[in-house]
Amino acid sequence: MTVTGAVLLQGGGSSGKTTIGQVFDSTDSIPLCEIEYTQNANSAGGNFQLLYEEAKGAGSNTYLSAQDSLGTQYTFEASLSGGVLTIYVNGALVFTKTPSYSGKTFYFKAGDYDQTSTSGPVTTTPYTIVEICSLRIIHQ
Repeated sequence: MTVTGAVLLQGGGSSGKTTIGQVFDSTDSIPLCEIEYTQNANSAGGNFQLLYEEAKGAGSNTYLSAQDSLGTQYTFEASLSGGVLTIYVNGALVFTKTPSYSGKTFYFKAGDYDQTSTSGPVTTTPYTIVEICSLRIIHQ
């Protein structure tokens, strides 16, 4: 899956975080990995991080060596091919791992899955806005 997009608004201030892409394990109903955009404290910039989870509740976060400012277009690629998970951000390889997933089925997801919103009264004011400019998925 290759996605070009931009995080236009990040809710939660310096602790804001939104998932912009996933490789989802449909067998166990959990994400194998989530590509997240996190807001930098006291700046308009953000970092990309990865939540990796082979078993429910056993996830770990890895900060990726990629940054982008709010409103700046990024491109990420998530691939699970030949038994290897690879993540590229803006053309640079930032994560690779060989998961143990015998007999499992996976699919890709992209969007705006806000990780910092809280419950409360319903509002029409946007909290987080993610724009997807292009989306390309190849299954082989």
